[in-house]
Amino acid sequence: MRRRSSSNTTMRFVEPKTEGQQSRAIVFRTREQLVNQRTELVNALRAHLYEFGYVAPQGIGHLWRLAEIVEDESTELPVLVRDICRDIPDQIDQFEHSARGIEEEDRRAVQGSFDFSTLANHVGPITALAIETFPPPMQTFKCGRDFAAWLGPVPRQKSTGGKQR
Repeated sequence: MRRRSSSNTTMRFVEPKTEGQQSRAIVFRTREQLVNQRTELVNALRAHLYEFGYVAPQGIGHLWRLAEIVEDESTELPVLVRDICRDIPDQIDQFEHSARGIEEEDRRAVQGSFDFSTLANHVGPITALAIETFPPPMQTFKCGRDFAAWLGPVPRQKSTGGKQR
């Protein structure tokens, strides 16, 4: 009978993240949280105004329409609602300003990196920051397929022929 060794020879080890990567991860997640909070506020303002029959399209780009409705004295909004809704665009601006500041600081931290510049030209700055921050060094992957596997499950691709499942 053959005896098994106690270590698995197919096991791969990755380098621990650097302090810089860990710091950028916190910055990246904080920025994401600020953007989510901003979105919540925009949706809350839309919902408040919708209760009184004022409708605006979804998206941060239409915030100005909501602000105009709140500021327009001819709209039939109760004073209490108008006062509450006037504060929301200011809060949204604060979240926007904070998120931009964090994003700029994070960009400056990796600006000199050749990898970041190349990535940013192909996938955009936010995605490039995520790739610089979260995965282990690209040298640890044998090929792009290994990196894709590290990222996790991907949605099924449509079949070009045959039955669709």
